[in-house]
Amino acid sequence: MSSIQTIDGKQTKGLFCAATLWLEKGVQEVNALNVFPVPDGDTGTNMFLTMRSSIEEANAVDDSRASNVVQAVAKGALMGARGNSGVILCEIWRGMAEGIKDNDVMDGAGLANAFKISVEKAYKGLGNPVEGTILTVVKETASAALDKVKSGTNDILSVLEVMVAAAKRAVADTPKQLSVLRDAGVVDAGGQGLSIILEGALYYLKGDMACLQSQKPVMTVSSIPLVGGTAGTSKEEVESPYGYCTSFTIKGENLDPDKVRRKLSGMGESLVVIGESSIIKVHIHVLNPGKVLQFCARVGILDEIIIRNMDEQVRDYRKKMRQRAPEKNVAVLAVVPGDGMADVFRSEGADTLPGGQTMNPSTRELLDAVQEIRSKNIIILPNNKNIIPVSNRIEHLTDKTIKVVPSRTIPQGLEAVLAYNSEEGTDENLENMTKSLANARTIQITRAVRPAKIGAFKINHKQTMALLDEELVAVGKTLAEVFNEAMSKVDLGIASRVTMFYGNFTREDEAERLGRELRKKYANLTVDVLRGGQPYYNFIISII
Repeated sequence: MSSIQTIDGKQTKGLFCAATLWLEKGVQEVNALNVFPVPDGDTGTNMFLTMRSSIEEANAVDDSRASNVVQAVAKGALMGARGNSGVILCEIWRGMAEGIKDNDVMDGAGLANAFKISVEKAYKGLGNPVEGTILTVVKETASAALDKVKSGTNDILSVLEVMVAAAKRAVADTPKQLSVLRDAGVVDAGGQGLSIILEGALYYLKGDMACLQSQKPVMTVSSIPLVGGTAGTSKEEVESPYGYCTSFTIKGENLDPDKVRRKLSGMGESLVVIGESSIIKVHIHVLNPGKVLQFCARVGILDEIIIRNMDEQVRDYRKKMRQRAPEKNVAVLAVVPGDGMADVFRSEGADTLPGGQTMNPSTRELLDAVQEIRSKNIIILPNNKNIIPVSNRIEHLTDKTIKVVPSRTIPQGLEAVLAYNSEEGTDENLENMTKSLANARTIQITRAVRPAKIGAFKINHKQTMALLDEELVAVGKTLAEVFNEAMSKVDLGIASRVTMFYGNFTREDEAERLGRELRKKYANLTVDVLRGGQPYYNFIISII
């Protein structure tokens, strides 16, 4: 077996790049490992975007020393961390950076010791560490590495091999430690993501670039028989709200505009293809312009290429509007998943940032939004449990006073913003807004993205399901059936208001009909039916 004693900065950068490439190929499969079969399993996406931010930072530094690269990776992860999994991944790289310090190269012992510190960082970074998660996987991986070094081996390739093997075993064992994984029929998604990252790094050290280019990661199978169904690959594409406005010209002979149009029709939105046999004009809104250009370059010669980042255009517009706003004593920044909901939060005086299920904002995006707000005192409403960890980091990255009201759902965030008073101080607002979280109950209705068994519920693919305060309470064939069953789980006789935000995939007439029926049944209730504009979820419902 070949051996590699040490790797320098350039090799370290290549290792992280390969790991990111390998993870990108498994993003949808990792997303599909969500415990609840709802379309918000975004662990893979969050980890990949965090890794991509790390690579962007690493590419900007001198790679003469391994420590320079790892420190840049850690910095990039900090600024790009998304969701709980991204935050934990950030802690792992921070620990690794601390472990190799100022070293020019990294050997097996250095890697093992670095991961030992990563374990300490990762566990310390969470208020309530849970075994059977990515934390367990990194702990078992570090332990295996240290044991290998203690046996007398300092070869980094050999150490990384045992780390990958240990990671796979630890992922397979996660259902033994968490009954919720066992019942759902899945292994831990974050642990699986870390295992893939390490495997990609190993392929790079082995020089197996052909595998990295032509194959995809194989998901780890549980070491025990699972009660639920097997997690499949999610077909849901996670899209950012805007993407890239891409336009260009194709020149050549015997061109076929119809063929180009058919090929590009599934790649993006707002597609326009016009032309003739010698020239074709293309316009498309797309998340990955590279794929479009790669295909069209095979058709003819590309010219007049213009790519505009619509996300940046929207952010620039929002920044200008915030700069024009009067300075507030205390401001509120709410993360919201739909434009309809954003309108409601803004009407109550809050600034908003797009985000939520499947699109957790990064540390950098939250920090940029905070810096743009004309106030030295800002309260963040995450409105999603996965965005709370990133929100808690912002206070250490700015000289502004940042507080977080830990709203886990949109209804909780609405109650909090209703308790907000821009004339009061930060502490008074924080206290009042935090107390208000208990006032709201939340129902979320969506469709299952895969079969699963959760507690007493057996769920089929695409079946409608409802969660009450994050607990599964209803499963059925129709939206109306699940809506009524979920509502029956709440004592509406003592409630005063129900606000129904319907999403992009719900018809307005159906939402209005369900609202009318609810009003007829409960005369005491004020029922509002509003367009939320959220993706994936038919309804997000507030009950107070």
